[in-house]
Amino acid sequence: MTQFIPMKIIEGAIGNPYHNEQSQYPVVFGIKVARHRDNRTILYIRQTLHTRDIIEYPSNINMVDLADHIDIEITKWHPIAVNIDYGVMGQGLIDVLHNLGHHNVYRIVSGAKARRPMLYANKRAEMWHLMKEWLTMGGSIPDDTELKKSLNAPKYFFNKARLQLEQTRKIKPILSKGNGLSLTFAMPF
Repeated sequence: MTQFIPMKIIEGAIGNPYHNEQSQYPVVFGIKVARHRDNRTILYIRQTLHTRDIIEYPSNINMVDLADHIDIEITKWHPIAVNIDYGVMGQGLIDVLHNLGHHNVYRIVSGAKARRPMLYANKRAEMWHLMKEWLTMGGSIPDDTELKKSLNAPKYFFNKARLQLEQTRKIKPILSKGNGLSLTFAMPF
């Protein structure tokens, strides 16, 4: 298996220019909720080709406090979608945000069927492929060592001619920021 996103693509996306006309386009949130002490919850904020912000929350934050912080960001950015990884902890955050009146909050199951199942083994492979295309087409990321490692971590293979990424449990501690960005590609807009 080889790296799915080569470092050359990642390095090429660092600091791509932001154009003022991009400010008219929708904002999308990707949230990877921490489940382990060695991880943090990541809120990745993307607007078309530009990373607007990456916000980290400690793993020991409770769901109500986390939802309060996310609520502030939703009010600030008015995202078209808030895509939350439906892991063990994600459902609690989704429930609290729905109770706060946010109906643009979506449950994303990485292991679910992809929109294009002939090409991708699961939703995760599809999101990461769309993210890789975004990076090669001018997507802009900050010069963040952890993000670069996260984007470069997964390896890939083909399973019955469908793209599949290696299992996350092998590389989980470094994936949070990459997963946060990939979640912004969960649904077409």
